[in-house]
Amino acid sequence: MTNYESTCSSEAKRLRNKSIKLFFCQNFKNQTQII
Repeated sequence: MTNYESTCSSEAKRLRNKSIKLFFCQNFKNQTQII
């Protein structure tokens, strides 16, 4: 598991709304790709 995946997964557990989880994960992935 990458750092992105573990961070996204731990954050998503706190976010109950699925669409928010999806948005957060995609947004986080985009940010890590830019860096």
